[in-house]
Amino acid sequence: MQKIRTGMIHSVALVMLLISADVPAGIMMIEPARLGPPQRLFVLSIGINKYPPQGTVPSIAFAENDARSVAEAFSPKPNPQPIQSLNPAPLSPQDGVIAQARVDKANAIAGAFSRQDRKLAFPEVFTKTLLGSDATLDAIRDAMRAIALRASASDAFLFYFGGMGLCLADGEPYTFAVADTLVLEGKKPERPLRASDLATLLLQVPAKRQIVVLDTCDSRRAADTIRAAMDTPDSFRLDAMQSQVSIFATSGPSLEFVQLEHGLLTYCLLQAMAGGADFDHSGVITAARLQGYLTWKVPESFRSLEGEGVAFEESLYAYSTMRELTLTGPAAGNPPSAPSRGSRRATPENGAAGNDLGKDYLLIVAADHYTNGWRDLNNAVRDATAVRDELIHNYGFSPERVTELIGAKKSDLILAINKFNTQSFGFNDRLLVYIAGHGFRDENDGWLIFKDSRSPEGDVDYESSRMMGFSRIRNVLEVSPIRHVLLIMDVCYGGTFEATGGFQGMLGGAAKQKADRDEIIVRALKARSRIYITSGDAKHEVSDGEPGGHSPFTTALLAELATRGGPQRLMDVATLYQNLRGELPLEPRAGYFDRTGTEQNADFVLIPSNSSAQSSRFQALTHSH
Repeated sequence: MQKIRTGMIHSVALVMLLISADVPAGIMMIEPARLGPPQRLFVLSIGINKYPPQGTVPSIAFAENDARSVAEAFSPKPNPQPIQSLNPAPLSPQDGVIAQARVDKANAIAGAFSRQDRKLAFPEVFTKTLLGSDATLDAIRDAMRAIALRASASDAFLFYFGGMGLCLADGEPYTFAVADTLVLEGKKPERPLRASDLATLLLQVPAKRQIVVLDTCDSRRAADTIRAAMDTPDSFRLDAMQSQVSIFATSGPSLEFVQLEHGLLTYCLLQAMAGGADFDHSGVITAARLQGYLTWKVPESFRSLEGEGVAFEESLYAYSTMRELTLTGPAAGNPPSAPSRGSRRATPENGAAGNDLGKDYLLIVAADHYTNGWRDLNNAVRDATAVRDELIHNYGFSPERVTELIGAKKSDLILAINKFNTQSFGFNDRLLVYIAGHGFRDENDGWLIFKDSRSPEGDVDYESSRMMGFSRIRNVLEVSPIRHVLLIMDVCYGGTFEATGGFQGMLGGAAKQKADRDEIIVRALKARSRIYITSGDAKHEVSDGEPGGHSPFTTALLAELATRGGPQRLMDVATLYQNLRGELPLEPRAGYFDRTGTEQNADFVLIPSNSSAQSSRFQALTHSH
């Protein structure tokens, strides 16, 4: 009897915001209209440590330092000082909650990043900082209105708030505690900043590109309120999708760490702007790169500080319509230290190994056996190992560069991807990720199920069920430093992964047969690529196949790989996908998924092991491009 690689479908309200969560989720993205480069950046950075002593809002330690540091990170200084490894504050016996081992881990992840090769990409930057007792409700409103009067549609706006969020009873609007907010027992807060008020203030700012960072307790609860306010007919000002927004926030507790002297989300934001999000060392940080970096850095930093086994996890859930905002670029007189997507020829002298076919890396993820109510499968592990063996034996993949996650937990996949994201790769190196197992979807996202994932019945926070959103997988692969990534997913509802469409620029089928093999390889290796193939669409389940066999999709995939690229001895993704479409009853899905700028004509090639010798023509072509 064949099994289906899914469990159920849930329908929940569509939440459209970019948020950092208790446990990670993903990003829902809307295709925006194109805008020209922003002329100016306006920054309003707010941080509050202490609240009226007669009230019940507790004081915190580092929100003001957070706000000050964010303002400095986006300052117009040509070469701001890099973030240094932070030494922990002296710990008293009462501070024993933070063990020395955690301090050591904190120092290990607090790597220094130099910004000497980057400068802010805005001709002018205007910064307003409101700290402590200056951050009253009236002062915040006045600052927002002043920016609204001064900014124009061609500008960009960054709003940062660090402090306390008021987690009130269900049904009560989410509110932010400002300097003069008074909360008394049994009474409604006096003079808070409501999420709906913040949305109104944001809509009054005409800048069409806005980044909002909310580092407060449980600010994910503000998501529905802010989004609903922005999405009403009277106030919906996305102007036919011309406006673009990214919103980062927390779900559950927003954590401060003594050894970081920052809240965790803000600390990772600062590391990103200090160079962490400049993953190719080009000097360029975009909003999309920032988003992808935070998606994996927040949970990775949390685990480094807290270790495994804690009851919750702070990580990133993201909503963004932002695509075109460049935050930093190469400083004057400092060319990028790595090739910037075809802007200059790859040569061995600049580290690009222009006449090298590169190395192949493989990450396989598969599970047959599940706990917590998910049905077991028969063939997912068999499928994954068969794909692995085919690639090793016939395509020259080295076993030393294969990472296998069989029956893995979500944390295992996060750690594996984090490892890839911190490695150094050659210019032509390639990563293939193959995933087989259970898939699941709701109205927001698709979800990958792990062996210990819980059934989400009655639990709207799917990430806390130890599932991983497809959008989060997309985000972390987007910012990987390896230039060529192919993701193949044989799971139900895999088409939910769809992002930016098909292969308009690729050579495939008859066009490929007429092309020169070496030219195809050079063309594929020249262009940075992020490509996916899924076994089905967003609406249907896919079969696991008969016991002891393979799923229909992997059966077809193995058959295609067995051809070893046909007469040309070259397997390119466009041809692979075209052939799979003709062999399967349920049409697979494929396309690009890179929001940071997959190049035109990007492709991914698999080179059979007995035909990988470099021809003189290949070497000549690499030197001519």
